[in-house]
Amino acid sequence: MSYSLSNAAAACGVYKSTVLRSIKAGRLTATKDALGQWRIEPAELHRVYPPVQSNDADGNGTRDGATAALAQDRAALIVAQDRAAIAEQRLADFKVLFEDMRQDRDHWRVHAGRLALSDARARQPWWQRLAWLAPSNQRFLRPPRQHDPAAQRA
Repeated sequence: MSYSLSNAAAACGVYKSTVLRSIKAGRLTATKDALGQWRIEPAELHRVYPPVQSNDADGNGTRDGATAALAQDRAALIVAQDRAAIAEQRLADFKVLFEDMRQDRDHWRVHAGRLALSDARARQPWWQRLAWLAPSNQRFLRPPRQHDPAAQRA
């Protein structure tokens, strides 16, 4: 018993246009009956297209191949959503890590500034460092000179 074009499409879970394109391309051999309709042998059809496990009994035009593709698309969507959630979590972790590194950098910048100031003071000559250590009212002030005209003549 041979299939008609629509029965062949239903048996394989593809559209009629797909089966017809295969016939016209030569991938599938078929004959036309007296009414001009395509007749396809089951062995020839299933050589190219695998049979569908369960057919849609109510004939509302849905294809099992289409529903299987829809299920695959849903599964792929779920996987993509999971991957997006993982990527968002990693991004949040990297933001926390980046903020922590920024705080560490600022902390060490303050310390480096203090060290740079202490290095600048260490490079001063020893007498200037001593001058800054002494209280401000005793900083190497010369005693006032007494004007002694006799000391100048000698």
